[in-house]
Amino acid sequence: MDWPRQGRIAVVLALVSACATAAPPSASSPDFEAFVSDQFDFDDPIQTEARFLALAHRAGNPDARSEFLTQAARAQGVQDRLDEAHATLSHSGAENADSARLRARYALERARLLRRAGDREGAAHSFTRAYEIAVEAREDALAADAAHMMALISPPDEAAHWVERGLEIALESERPTARAWVGTISYNWAMALSERGDHAGAARYLARALASRQQQGDVELLRATERALAQELALSGSPEQARAILQRLLSEERAAGADTRETEAALAALP
Repeated sequence: MDWPRQGRIAVVLALVSACATAAPPSASSPDFEAFVSDQFDFDDPIQTEARFLALAHRAGNPDARSEFLTQAARAQGVQDRLDEAHATLSHSGAENADSARLRARYALERARLLRRAGDREGAAHSFTRAYEIAVEAREDALAADAAHMMALISPPDEAAHWVERGLEIALESERPTARAWVGTISYNWAMALSERGDHAGAARYLARALASRQQQGDVELLRATERALAQELALSGSPEQARAILQRLLSEERAAGADTRETEAALAALP
């Protein structure tokens, strides 16, 4: 197969991943979207790239191959290998695919690369295009993702508009991959509000993020959200409510034998 040039480490890891990665569900299966999402590890973009290259190499379905390559390109972008990432994305064939999902994915990943290169205008155009394609095709997770990215790169008033668009899509969706965006969008918007000094607003969005993440089952993510909520409550004038959250969290962490240092530090910082 005529691959774009890849780093030596990625090639070696791809060979390892070819043996280690579980067989994906069919590209037409409802489980495929979740499978793709689960394979992406932001903490290890080199291994993520290798994993998706291996999946693409083994894929019998052209749509699956294209989507795996878009995610290999995304992982390359996280490593700031932008020229390779653009080449891999172009090589994916997703831009002109019959599948609206793939066209939305292409626009979304191209936009991420443009944003990383500092081209805000180009990124905004591609994120908006991804959003429009995804909304029309009822690809809720991709639409929510694109709205979230627009919120990250837009001025505050526009960002608030995109936040509400993304949340509306995620909240109304029947797809778990889309509903998971409620927590991400709410948390990140809360952090933006906190930076602007709106701690009460940040607490409201963190409460929404917390409710969403309680359904996801990621204990560490849930605990981090609770600590953030407690901090914003304290900053907005409700230190006792914050203390109650942190004391309960500390008890749960001790009972589970978990690391309690962050919660203890948050408690010590309360007025």
